[in-house]
Amino acid sequence: MNLHITKKLHDKLKIDLQPEQPCDELFTWRANYAQGHGFRFVVFMNDASRLTVVINEAKADRLKKLSELFLENLRATLLALCINPEIVDLYMGDLGEVSYVKNSGRQKTAWLNKCTDNAWFALRDLTE
Repeated sequence: MNLHITKKLHDKLKIDLQPEQPCDELFTWRANYAQGHGFRFVVFMNDASRLTVVINEAKADRLKKLSELFLENLRATLLALCINPEIVDLYMGDLGEVSYVKNSGRQKTAWLNKCTDNAWFALRDLTE
């Protein structure tokens, strides 16, 4: 699985990026870090479906286990969307190991930014 991370998230994680491996868009995700107004969160977006998964309270100690948190939250999100658990297990098994790669592609980055904006609005509405 390729996880394209933005520069902001790369600066927080301080990890070495790997070369992009060819894989299907269904197994390619993008991630962006956002903070402000007392919130710190990471937004993940799937390239094929634009499904969005958000990890809230993304502080330094939690970011060390980002790939594990992402996979846990992805499973929980898919099950919450009433997707057949057998299908979820197959998809999670096919994802494989997480490879952090540099974010590229203007259009998909714009989609990720829109998902991040939507997460801001959702968090704002939850606190009011």
